[in-house]
Amino acid sequence: MTALELNSLLANEICVVLSAVLICMLCYGVFQKKIEINAVGRELFSILILSIIFKSSTLIWGFSIYFILWHSLPSLIDQITFIYGDLKKKSITKYTKDALPYWIVSLIGMLVLFIIFKEEKHFHTLFFAFIAAVTFPHALVMLSMFAKKSS
Repeated sequence: MTALELNSLLANEICVVLSAVLICMLCYGVFQKKIEINAVGRELFSILILSIIFKSSTLIWGFSIYFILWHSLPSLIDQITFIYGDLKKKSITKYTKDALPYWIVSLIGMLVLFIIFKEEKHFHTLFFAFIAAVTFPHALVMLSMFAKKSS
């Protein structure tokens, strides 16, 4: 047995164990009435769709699709609703106009990084380090927003 076959076998066993743990936790949550059955259905559907996406695409495309559809859009909806109190066209337009300069600066920054470091052997590492550096302050802002929202 080669190392690749062993890794594949181990990955399959880990998936089976994690799936069993997930099912047990979901059943416990439903029986304890801590999780609604409709929420379980929605989440299992999301897991199924994401599994298909990640299985049939490259890692970067799979993550991009996940990030846009499952993270960014719901986050934008939460932010617009939190800031403007609703999700009407006027609020979306105002949010877009207010955020546009930040988005443009970010895109220019990433473009500059690409131009400077595109020949580097480890460009992807630098790029993801940049994204991680941006993520930490973003996480703090979102944490603050949700803390204010829940109080």
